[in-house]
Amino acid sequence: MTPADSEAEFLHRISGPLDQLTVGRGIDEMLRFYADQRADGTTMDEDGDMLLFQWGTYDFVPPPTFQLNITRQFILPDAEETYQLSLTFHYLPTGQMQALKEGNKWCYRDNGLAAFRDVVNQSEAISATVGAVPLRVELRFNQC
Repeated sequence: MTPADSEAEFLHRISGPLDQLTVGRGIDEMLRFYADQRADGTTMDEDGDMLLFQWGTYDFVPPPTFQLNITRQFILPDAEETYQLSLTFHYLPTGQMQALKEGNKWCYRDNGLAAFRDVVNQSEAISATVGAVPLRVELRFNQC
């Protein structure tokens, strides 16, 4: 799989409408996708295929939303290019969500995936979204 193929590959994996994806299933699918399929041209020893989990309340596009995001980042060292496949869940911010400071966690290699999964699943950001229905779910692929 090339990084450019990652969006189509991920959509195939979820096999349903993006707007019906729950945060738990979305994150789980992104973690499995990372575990199951390496990207051509990336080197794990050089952090060429990583995961980023991030959260916070942002107002990039009004109104402000609490965003829970998992991103797969691909770095192609020969071409000096970086790409990201980003899955973002937007929520109407509750008091619990607004109380959380913005944050992020990285998974640099697939051998750290189990510990990364635990960090994500036990995070306050995930806890804050339990029972909440996202306003929207976005999947974006872009070159950085």
